[in-house]
Amino acid sequence: MPYGVAGPSPPPAKRDNTALVLVIIIVIVAAVLLMPIVLYVMVLDFGGEPTTPVVLIISNTPTDGGRKIVFGPPTSDLEWGDVQFLLSDGYNSIEWNEWESDDLTGPPFVAWSSGFEKMLGDIPVWLEIVDLGGNGFVNNGDYIEITTSGDSFPTTNTYTLTVIHEPTSDQMGAATF
Repeated sequence: MPYGVAGPSPPPAKRDNTALVLVIIIVIVAAVLLMPIVLYVMVLDFGGEPTTPVVLIISNTPTDGGRKIVFGPPTSDLEWGDVQFLLSDGYNSIEWNEWESDDLTGPPFVAWSSGFEKMLGDIPVWLEIVDLGGNGFVNNGDYIEITTSGDSFPTTNTYTLTVIHEPTSDQMGAATF
């Protein structure tokens, strides 16, 4: 035998991997249980409730046969499909929400028209939405026109247009004329 060699070396000792396997199982179980919670929080923006943007009305002017309401920039992205309009004369009210955001998407200056009248008491009223950018979102300068069959709305009543965020049913803005 050569110097320093005492014979065949013993086989290596078997390692106990039980602790390592338990750690891996715990990590996998934790990931499976926590992933849906993390996604839920991310999708609902940590609060669970969608927030209501505010829409500034930067002008409310008379037109031939009605009113032109011009919007400023909303406080957050707002698709036209999430907007509802409610017009009231203090006694009667009508609402519009028949469009989708895609109805206002296309080349610049896209208009959507109600196409048929809605009756506010005995006054026929029409709505037209104009998306200047044609992107399906409410942006600065976009506007609506509310018209009636006469020269203008009768001055015997005060009319209130309320802009409603459909996902939350909250008011985003209002104009009175």
